[in-house]
Amino acid sequence: MSSVSLPIVESKFATRSKGSLEIDRSKPYPSCNWLEGGLAFRWRSLNSCLVCHRNRGFPTLRNFNGGPLDLDDIMSARAEIIRENQTTGHEHCRGCPQLVTKKWPTPKYAFTNLAFAHFAHCNIECNYCYLQWQDPSVFEAGYKPYQVLPIVKDLIARGLLSPKTLVDWGGGEPTIYKEFDEVLRVLTDHGAVTFVHTNGTRIPKPFREGLTTKRFHLVCSVDAGFPETWELIKKRDLLDKIWENLAEYVRIGCRVILKYIMKDENCSEPELLAFVTKAVSIGARELVLDIDYTVSPVSPAVIAGLRFLNKEAVLRGMRVTFGSTGSQLSAETDIASRIDCTDEMRPAQRLAFRRKRIVAEAQMHMRNVARRFRRK
Repeated sequence: MSSVSLPIVESKFATRSKGSLEIDRSKPYPSCNWLEGGLAFRWRSLNSCLVCHRNRGFPTLRNFNGGPLDLDDIMSARAEIIRENQTTGHEHCRGCPQLVTKKWPTPKYAFTNLAFAHFAHCNIECNYCYLQWQDPSVFEAGYKPYQVLPIVKDLIARGLLSPKTLVDWGGGEPTIYKEFDEVLRVLTDHGAVTFVHTNGTRIPKPFREGLTTKRFHLVCSVDAGFPETWELIKKRDLLDKIWENLAEYVRIGCRVILKYIMKDENCSEPELLAFVTKAVSIGARELVLDIDYTVSPVSPAVIAGLRFLNKEAVLRGMRVTFGSTGSQLSAETDIASRIDCTDEMRPAQRLAFRRKRIVAEAQMHMRNVARRFRRK
């Protein structure tokens, strides 16, 4: 994360409401960085976060449809959520795995985390995505997203946004959102670290024009090894283009994190071998495994696919983790405990697997340290 420092603007604390300052921070309480300093833009609301867990909603700060921010209102709503978590727990936070109980200091900046998911446009049609299976009226407001670029510029100009801000883009497909390129440029120049959940169909124009990539992290759910499977799941024939773009992201220095949402139609061993072979060939080193939360119960074939891909990816030097939106919304299935693949290995292979996993974790740690150093 960036070590750039900006002067603290005294006036920004003066604009907070009286209620927002009435938080007892003398004792440990459950909270997270999003609750303490988050601002998440949703279709017609501002939220503390947009982290999915089980079937709970998102902590809401206020209704919103664009325009200037009412900082008094936002800070008061945040304080109320924090106070609830100090007692009985806020209804949308209870049970969230992001909560950490500790003494939380008063933030130096009003906002340290930003999330953008106020649009519902995409250029492919993943069959597990809510844009395909949910009633369109639920996300209709996201078809006409309000502007966020003026808000971002104002937060920076007023000294309200930390230069070490963590930015998270969802959607829809973020990179085709009309303000994406300029918001990315402004926040990157400010020092922010950005995570983009993308389908990989587009490379942002600012990168082609020389914008630094050292604070850019890309999460792409490829979900197939064969083009015909990719087309079956996503209704487009673009897998070769996706791999080409991902290779370019790796080449220009972005951190590329691949995802694989395991489904009955993409879990065969030949499919998974094709995927992991291509992933390693482009230089991808991180893989997140997940499940389709719209399908329950999870089939034995999906479990077998997760075990197989876990093994093959680790043995090829990739760092593998399990769990994202699918597992967070289906925690009761406890898939993580069922995909350990070492029980079926011979002793020598089990030892090699564990060594590879340790090495991958160590290399990942070293790369992260190096990235933090380069940001300074």
